[in-house]
Amino acid sequence: MPPFGVDADSVRALFIAGMSTAAIAATHGVGQRRVQQLVADLRPEPLAEPDDDELEAIIILQRWRLGASYGTQMMEGALYEAYPLLHCSRRRILNMLRELYPLEFKAREEWARQRLERARYEGHVCAVRRLLLLLLLLLLLLLLLLRLLRQHRCRLRARPRASSVSVCGEEPS
Repeated sequence: MPPFGVDADSVRALFIAGMSTAAIAATHGVGQRRVQQLVADLRPEPLAEPDDDELEAIIILQRWRLGASYGTQMMEGALYEAYPLLHCSRRRILNMLRELYPLEFKAREEWARQRLERARYEGHVCAVRRLLLLLLLLLLLLLLLLRLLRQHRCRLRARPRASSVSVCGEEPS
């Protein structure tokens, strides 16, 4: 049996064929990290970070292809999908979008701010409503229990006694 319970050659062959490390790990019954260790030398080296002019050209091309509605995170995902070996921080993408498209960036920022403020407010109102409903239900439950307790006490005291009048105000039968 190979060391660590996995044949490195078959793992490498599956990786070269295009299978993901998670799928290979599941197939061979080992952890994904072990598969990543076995195929580490097969991964291509990432490109160096593009300079500002190259990044600007790439972002302009992607914005033209995708439209103006893409924010920083969506643009980052689109860049990495189109250029898998590209290495660029989210901060640089954010700054480049802010510089290239200031009006769209400001509008998107304002829209996100309003959405977050609205959600926070609605969430607070919903929490207060839930609390009030819970208190109302507890009050109704308490009233029901008190009524049942009173009926039960009246039934216990309504048993025939030597006296002619019962405790609950009913005539003994």
